[in-house]
Amino acid sequence: LVLPPPPNLPRPAAAATAAALAAAPSAALCQVSPTTQWLLESCVPLGSVSMGLPGLAAQYFFLSPLTTMSQIRTDGTVGSRPLLPYSAMFVNGSTWVAYGLLAGHPAIWLANVPGAVLGAIYFATYVRYCPPGATHLPGTVTNHYLGAAAFLCAVAAASLGLPEDQAATVVGLMGNVIVLVMFGGPLAAMKQVIQTKSTAALALPVAIATVVNCSLWTTYGATVTGDPYIWFPNGIGALFGVAQVALFARYGIHR
Repeated sequence: LVLPPPPNLPRPAAAATAAALAAAPSAALCQVSPTTQWLLESCVPLGSVSMGLPGLAAQYFFLSPLTTMSQIRTDGTVGSRPLLPYSAMFVNGSTWVAYGLLAGHPAIWLANVPGAVLGAIYFATYVRYCPPGATHLPGTVTNHYLGAAAFLCAVAAASLGLPEDQAATVVGLMGNVIVLVMFGGPLAAMKQVIQTKSTAALALPVAIATVVNCSLWTTYGATVTGDPYIWFPNGIGALFGVAQVALFARYGIHR
């Protein structure tokens, strides 16, 4: 997950960020040392921009489903795995690319391009190996196509039809919604895991990546920026990840 780091945003991005956070306080919940702030914010230079450990964790999260995709190809079926984590990753990455372009902040859109591209690949791979008529995704493949198309059309409409500062605010808030959907996606399989006492419907690498990624972004949002639009959705995402890891601890790793 790569949510926008608010310091030093150029206008009109600064105006958009201020508008998005107008309803919530932005004071850091606690202070950290300069070294810790550097690790969280700018320890990885990428040309004229930089990112910290949360940015690296986001790439780990985007890559974590590769083992699951390999297993799906080997098995020739998606089994009981849900589609939602992958369709949501595609929409999430695309939404934050749009926000980064609107805000004029390459650290946002550049970091989310892999999420959009890989999410689309995972989406397509899943659909290829999904049994006809499957309804456990949740819903159907058609539901996911229509949902993704409707959400991205709304993002495009806001991006092209609103003044730039308002568009950035609207798209940023929409990004927060899809972040929660993406990290909560695997929870669609939790009821089945509990009923069958098997974790076949979950992926341990994704669960671990969710915990690491969300924990780092929660820490960054709470200590460096004090931005609730960063620490709140990521805090919820971390809890979702912990719940998945707890199921693996309870029922073991399905092989």
